[in-house]
Amino acid sequence: MVKSQPKKHGGLFFWLVFILITAGIGATVLLANNHRNLDLLLVWTGLAPERQMVIPKPGSIKSFKGKRLGSVAVMLPGGMFAEFIDTWQGTFVRYSDISGKDLCDDFRAFGIETTQWGPGSFARKIFECSYETSLANAANPDSPSTFFLMIKGPENGPFQSVRFKIAISDAAQKQTLTRLAQIVIARLSETTGWRELGDQGVQVGALKPFDAENFGYVVHFTREFSGDSYNFIIRQDKRNAIENRTRGYFDRSTFFPLPSEFRDAGR
Repeated sequence: MVKSQPKKHGGLFFWLVFILITAGIGATVLLANNHRNLDLLLVWTGLAPERQMVIPKPGSIKSFKGKRLGSVAVMLPGGMFAEFIDTWQGTFVRYSDISGKDLCDDFRAFGIETTQWGPGSFARKIFECSYETSLANAANPDSPSTFFLMIKGPENGPFQSVRFKIAISDAAQKQTLTRLAQIVIARLSETTGWRELGDQGVQVGALKPFDAENFGYVVHFTREFSGDSYNFIIRQDKRNAIENRTRGYFDRSTFFPLPSEFRDAGR
């Protein structure tokens, strides 16, 4: 009697399960991310369908109005839109708030007879006053020694510059002119509070050119190329952001008002 061999269904079942699992994994990969991988595969194989842009007909899109929300007031700090300054740094503030008019009046009261404060000859928005004196030169009457002073600035704001020129045509008059220059510098130092100008006045008296920058104002004392003439100018620099912040820090007009219970506590 011949026995029949049993059918091998186990191997077929294994391959069927393997194919199903592999297909499932492949479908998951292709359909992930909104079937992005499937689209890339179709483009790579050249089987991607052509897409046409559908342009709606004019008037087919209806406009709609959204619900307008009521406005809300938001308080912003005053420094939000100020220029950013890196690091908490400060600087000395050495500007003088004395006006050009008051400076001219001070020189006049001191005995240096400046002209009246008024619009300049070239720029009407820039006001000025001046003083000039000359010393006769016996050897050359047509070439006297001179001292010329000029102060400039806006009509009502702080002065911008003070300058004078010394022109020496007779060596015997040098001491008289340099002494007058030192008097002007000493008076300017007293009026503005820039005490270090006194030391620089010694250099002017010796006719030694120099340049100096003193925390907000600049001084130049130079000799001209031709002749025995010297120019002195002192000007206030334009304030930068750091200097303005330091100045504003001590400006009490910007402080918040002190509550009454604290304001009256010291009485």
